[in-house]
Amino acid sequence: MLAGIMLSSAPDFSSAQEIPADSKEAAAEKADSYSYPALTSDVLFSLIASEIAVQRHQSGSAFLTLMEEAKKTGNPGIARRAFAIANLSAAPKEASEALALWSKLTAGTPEAEVPAAYEALRSGNFDAAEPAFAKYLKTQSRPSVVFQQIFASLNGQRIDKALPLLTSLAKPYEASEPAVDLAICSVAVQGARRDIAERFARSAIKAAPQNPAVIRQAAIALMPLEPQASADMLKQFLKDSPEDSATRLIYAQSLLAGKQKAEFTAQAKLLTTKKLTGTQWIQLGEMAEQNGEPKIAETAYSTFLKTEQKAPADERNLAYIRLGFLSENQLRPEDALSWYEQVTDGKYYVAARLRSADIYQKTGRPDRAIAVLEQAKPKADEGKIAITTALSQLLNAANQPWQAYDAMQQTAKTVGNAPDFLYSTAMQADKVNDLQGVEFYLRKYIALRPNSSTGYNALGYIFAERNVQLREALRLVEKANTLKPRDPYILDSLGWVYYRLKNYEKAKQFLESSLSLRYDAETVEHLLTVLTQAGDRAAAQAELDKWAAQHPDDQSLPTFRKKFGLK
Repeated sequence: MLAGIMLSSAPDFSSAQEIPADSKEAAAEKADSYSYPALTSDVLFSLIASEIAVQRHQSGSAFLTLMEEAKKTGNPGIARRAFAIANLSAAPKEASEALALWSKLTAGTPEAEVPAAYEALRSGNFDAAEPAFAKYLKTQSRPSVVFQQIFASLNGQRIDKALPLLTSLAKPYEASEPAVDLAICSVAVQGARRDIAERFARSAIKAAPQNPAVIRQAAIALMPLEPQASADMLKQFLKDSPEDSATRLIYAQSLLAGKQKAEFTAQAKLLTTKKLTGTQWIQLGEMAEQNGEPKIAETAYSTFLKTEQKAPADERNLAYIRLGFLSENQLRPEDALSWYEQVTDGKYYVAARLRSADIYQKTGRPDRAIAVLEQAKPKADEGKIAITTALSQLLNAANQPWQAYDAMQQTAKTVGNAPDFLYSTAMQADKVNDLQGVEFYLRKYIALRPNSSTGYNALGYIFAERNVQLREALRLVEKANTLKPRDPYILDSLGWVYYRLKNYEKAKQFLESSLSLRYDAETVEHLLTVLTQAGDRAAAQAELDKWAAQHPDDQSLPTFRKKFGLK
């Protein structure tokens, strides 16, 4: 019951990166060289549960558990772990709360300088933070974990100013602790410091010259800033390890990043003859597409499908989708359709149905296009809306607006609060002259977005256009004007409502204000209507002459002249 309560009220740490369990901070151990109270079995159970929650990406729940136990036991190590989780989860409010508790629980002890150093770091006082961190790092068996916490505390800010502190702290570990070197390299890339980034990337490789994982990580970290240096590192390693396909794939990636198209093509062709893992084939295919190599991409995706038949469905579906796109781009619509038909569920299902419908429509088979979408069974609301929106467009193009409206109404019943789709459904109701439907869907839209002018303006204008509920139309459009003053569309609506109310002077004022902001044919037509109804034909002729002078080839000119009896 307690775990359930904690989980339901936990803060959302959904943006969390991977959170390491520092061997000196793990739930079952005392942290570092500091002396903490012994853990009871109940507390130990809670701490283990919190670590399991972290591994399940439920860091918010873990944070709450740790904070509760830290307060109950007065154990600073538990507060420190709570800070670590919140800090690495990019949850600054919770990190501050845990940091304050950690500081409180360590008051008067040697450890107190550590939370104080984090406070100094977060406030930008790097000089004050350095001595405590340097001392603290000496107590750690995994200094890279502390560097991760330091980077997280910076939260992507003041990187350039923090780099001197970071490089100074990292100096004792340079070329001996590759994890620290790689971490500094990544931060230097964020700070656009090529010299520091390359220095620490090379230090990581120096620390582990035969470790392909370190070399790949160093190259990947450096690649955004120095793709050539990244490529050189990988090329050198591949001279001694030519069969390391994983490293060769990263090498190809660095060539692509450095826009070395010919060199990339050579490596990509070579990779198609190697044994890659499932996702590596996908990565190779995507890179080949970026480099304009459709044949290599097709080979990569097809090989993946042949060799990874037990791969997760969405990975296989991605390959089907990419092969479909490639077939479309090479003007092979039937091949594309056959690939898309393989996608029968998962996150690419909707995209496959939409692409199939588009192919049928473009190849002169609108009935097949409509059938594909009518038979589609998307599960998520987003997919239902996408399918129905495309279906309504096809039905409208086939002169079947009522069928389009029916489809939209059915979907509107099942998708819950989807204001944009409700608005689109209201516009379809307007198209089939279902005023009751227009009002129903726009009222729902307004209820969901009460501070948006769009719904008020649309409903008010439609009432005015049909010459019904004019007082309500005025109230709605005035509300829209309050929410979004000086909007030409809303001013046009106000002018049209006042025209319907036969207040021609006010109608003229608002329409002229609209035209001063956006000079368009519809508002000109509205103004011509008002002026002719008010009996001011001279002003109407002058307005039409002005429009003709600025838009001599506009197709509306003959219509305006005939409709209003003007020259």
